[in-house]
Amino acid sequence: MRPGYNIMSKQKLKSVVLRFSAVMKPRSPIIQVTFFMDMPKKSLHLIDIHVGQRLKQLRIMLGLSQEKLATKLNITYQQVQKYENATNRISASKLYEAAQILHVSVQFFYEGVEVELE
Repeated sequence: MRPGYNIMSKQKLKSVVLRFSAVMKPRSPIIQVTFFMDMPKKSLHLIDIHVGQRLKQLRIMLGLSQEKLATKLNITYQQVQKYENATNRISASKLYEAAQILHVSVQFFYEGVEVELE
């Protein structure tokens, strides 16, 4: 592999938008290729923020630390922190698991949501 070349996984490549430009120098077999990668910006959805806040409220109300909840959910405390701050979205299966561990219904996390879906 030549220096200056980056190899990206197919999965990562799918998540980027590529703009391609090629410049061929006169009387030269060398083609200069430039890739510009625009990573899509994540936008926070109000429901994700609300679910994260409800998770944090319930965790604190029950006297659980992020570490203890993370252990019960079989994830890291950093992941719990990301769920609570809506940095990462919580999956449906993980939300169901959290509801079971915290002795509430999944609906609890959505109570009070006042977001108009388009």
